[in-house]
Amino acid sequence: MNSKPTLLADVILEWDEFHWSGHVTDLGSLGREIEVHVETKVEERIPPHYLQVDLWKRIVGENAHYAELVRTGLFRYYCEIRPQYEKAGPEWIANMPVLTEKEAIDGMLIINYITIRWPYDGNTPAVGFSYGCKWDREHGAGIVIRGDKVLDVGGSDCIYCS
Repeated sequence: MNSKPTLLADVILEWDEFHWSGHVTDLGSLGREIEVHVETKVEERIPPHYLQVDLWKRIVGENAHYAELVRTGLFRYYCEIRPQYEKAGPEWIANMPVLTEKEAIDGMLIINYITIRWPYDGNTPAVGFSYGCKWDREHGAGIVIRGDKVLDVGGSDCIYCS
C-alpha cells in the first residue's frame, strides 16, 4: 500500500486497495466523526474525479439540505418496513416504535460513513450514507442520493449495490 495521501477538498485521504478513505468531523447535523470513502473507476488508484470533489463541497456546504433528504428518505423506509417487523413478533418490533414525525428517526441512527461513487456516466455522482440503526443492528440502514433524488434506501449495504 502506497502511503502518499491525496485530498478531497479539506479531507486527507489514504488509499486502501479499493477506494480512498478519510475521516471528517463536525458536519453539523450529521454529528460525530465520519469515515469518508471515495470510489474510483474500477478500483484504480487514481485521484478523485473533479465531480466527486464538487459533490463533497456541496455536501459540506449544504449539510442541512442533505440531512433533510436523508431524514425524509429513511423515515419513509422505516414506516414501510415497520409492518414487516411487527408481523415477525414482539422481539422484532421492540426496537421499532411507531414514529409520527420524520425528525424522530434522527435518534435511531448513528452515521458510520459516507461513500461518494465514481461518476461513470459523467454526471453528478451518487452519494451513499451508511448508518447503524436501533431496529436492525446487523444490517443497519443506508440511503443513496444523486442530486435531490433518492435512488435507493435499505440496509447499509445498499450504498454499494445501487
